[in-house]
Amino acid sequence: MNFQQISYFISIVEDGSISAASRRLYISQQALSEQLKRLEKELHVTLFKRDKNLVLTDAGRRFYDGCINMLTQYNSLVEEIRTIEDDRYQKITIGFPGFGYPAFLNEVARRYLEKRPTYHLDFVQREHHDIPVRLEDVDLYVSPLPLTESLNNHVILDNDIFVVSFRRSLAEKVYGSSWPETEKKLLETKSLAPLEDMPFSLLFNSRKQLLHSTQIIFREHNFNPYRRSFSETTESSDMLCISGIAAVIAPLSHAAIAFYGNPMIDADDLLSYPIEVTSFRPVLAVSHLNTHRLHEAEEAFISECRDYFSSLKMPELPVRGL
Repeated sequence: MNFQQISYFISIVEDGSISAASRRLYISQQALSEQLKRLEKELHVTLFKRDKNLVLTDAGRRFYDGCINMLTQYNSLVEEIRTIEDDRYQKITIGFPGFGYPAFLNEVARRYLEKRPTYHLDFVQREHHDIPVRLEDVDLYVSPLPLTESLNNHVILDNDIFVVSFRRSLAEKVYGSSWPETEKKLLETKSLAPLEDMPFSLLFNSRKQLLHSTQIIFREHNFNPYRRSFSETTESSDMLCISGIAAVIAPLSHAAIAFYGNPMIDADDLLSYPIEVTSFRPVLAVSHLNTHRLHEAEEAFISECRDYFSSLKMPELPVRGL
C-alpha cells in the first residue's frame, strides 16, 4: 500500500464513483478499478458494497477516516520537521505543471533573488493530477490551471482570460475569402465554433490526457477540432503557433509574455481573440498545502509575482496585428 493508492481510494469515496474519480484524476476507469481491487486484496477486506452505487462498508468507512487522519498527520509532521532546520528558509522549492515552465518565472526569480541574495530557488515539475498528494516536498506551486480547492490558493493575476491565437496567414489559408466573416463571428460570439476548420495544437500530459483547462473549455463550447497536433510542452505547442501551423488556446498572460513580449518573435500578424470561459475561474495562482505555514520569504515571493503582473502591459484584445 502506498500514498497513491490511498489518494485514489479517497478520490473514489469523495467523488462517489470510480467513473467520476477517473475523470478528475485523468486516469482510466479500468486502471483505477484495478488499483482499488489491489488495495482490497492487500488489506483482505471489502471496502465498498458494489451495487448501482458504490457504498462504503463498515471497514471501508473506518479505513477512509483513518486515511484522512494519516494524511493530515503526515503533512503536519513533514511541515514540523522542515521548520526545525533554520536553513530551510534559505531555499524555496517551487513546483510547476509538467506541461511547461511558466513564462514569467524567470523574471520574477531574477527580481526576487536581487533583493534576497542569500536565498536560492529550486524548480520542480509536478503533474497537476497528482496535486495535492505530491506537494509534500514543494513549498509553492504555480499553475494557470483551474484552482485545486483542497489547497490554499493565492491569486496573483485575476481574470486571466483565455485566448485563441494563430497567424493571420493560417486563417487566410484555411478560410480564404470567408475569413473576414469568420473573424466577425469569432468576435461577436467569443466562441470556438467558428474555428471548427482551424488546425489546433493541443497540450497532452505524460499520460496522453488532454490538458485539464482545454478539456473543460472544449466541453463548454461543445468543440472538437478534427485537425490537431499533439504536444507535451507549451514550448513545442507555441512553436507550432508561431510557425503558422496551428492555433493554440492559452491564458492571456501566457500570450502576452511568450508571443507579444518576446523580442525574438515577429508578432505583427499573430492574432489573438478572447474566448468565453464560465466553467471555472480563469486566474493564475500560487498555491500550497493548507498545513504549510508560509514563511516571510515565501510571502515575499508571492508578492513579487503580484508586482510583476501589476506592471505587465497586457495586449488589448483582440490582437489583430497588421
